[in-house]
Amino acid sequence: MKKLFTVIFLLVLYLSCTVYFNSCGTDTTTNPQTPGSSNNNSYTLSNNYGDIVKLTVKSASNKDNITALTYEWINQSLNMNGNGTMTLETNPNLAGVYKTSDGNYIIEQPDSAFISSIQFCRPESKIGFGITSEKNLNTLTLTGDYIFINYAQDTIDAFGGYSIKSDGTFTWGLAPYDISTISNFNYFQGGGSGTWAVSSSDSSIVIFNSGGVNIEGVVYPGKYMIIGDEVNHCVTVGIKYPSVPVDISQVAGTYRGFDYTNDGNVGVGFYTMPSTAAQLPYYFSYNNPPLISQGISSGNVTRHPGINNCFVVRDIKPGEWDFNCYVIMLSGECLLHFARSNIGNQGSNSCGFCLKIN
Repeated sequence: MKKLFTVIFLLVLYLSCTVYFNSCGTDTTTNPQTPGSSNNNSYTLSNNYGDIVKLTVKSASNKDNITALTYEWINQSLNMNGNGTMTLETNPNLAGVYKTSDGNYIIEQPDSAFISSIQFCRPESKIGFGITSEKNLNTLTLTGDYIFINYAQDTIDAFGGYSIKSDGTFTWGLAPYDISTISNFNYFQGGGSGTWAVSSSDSSIVIFNSGGVNIEGVVYPGKYMIIGDEVNHCVTVGIKYPSVPVDISQVAGTYRGFDYTNDGNVGVGFYTMPSTAAQLPYYFSYNNPPLISQGISSGNVTRHPGINNCFVVRDIKPGEWDFNCYVIMLSGECLLHFARSNIGNQGSNSCGFCLKIN
């Protein structure tokens, strides 16, 4: 995660991304789209390389009341920009998911959260996570505890907790690798600490300072926290940690998003959380190599006894795989997930993020 770019690599990256001046991924075509899907929503994102990206989804209706959805973005870390069009997927398994004009995917929770497989001129980027940038964070209460997963190029399953405090400080900690040993999730300290403040130049951004190093983040109070780390090339995605256990009936529904595997493949699809202890239906379509993973878990979804908003499901196919999938929920909003093999020392299989959009 702490690799330095060489001058040659930077030159190649610049030449490969540049179309004119500092733009890439530009598409000026127009595609018709069903009205009412979005209306000029702006987001601040970070990807699994730690870049900070500003993105806006725009809608414009023509005289026949046919709406075209477009998006435009600026990767502030690279000083690169791009744009394109987005249309709803026709695959019923991807209902509500948008496909972009460059073949990537967007999932939007309007005015709230945004996830995408767009690379934003960063070849190493696999998935990006965003929160609305239309809120003045100076007027909101940002304090609270957030449980997080760290997404990077070579570390896809580190997880723990952040505690944002009212005195302008924060602490964070990492949970044990063996999740079964957790009897009471209280890992909001022990890993590091620092200070935080709303940016003086952009009231939708929070500046986290630790050891004299500033990193940018964005918080949706009571829901989401995203911190893009350009130094260590990773992004921390957190959701509000509840003070009491969440019942499975509170999180039932279909959540659509991305699965990021340990070999760098990205799948788009869904999980359908049951309302009782039952099997977990899932579908993910991967791009490289092309693969569809679809089915129902062999085991039932049960709540983790020591983590208030975590549910666990085991899936076994004899002779092929045996893993536990850990699903961390924000009731009715989103889920973070990661899977770990129960066979030998295979470790983690994948992790991802899904939004409830319908």
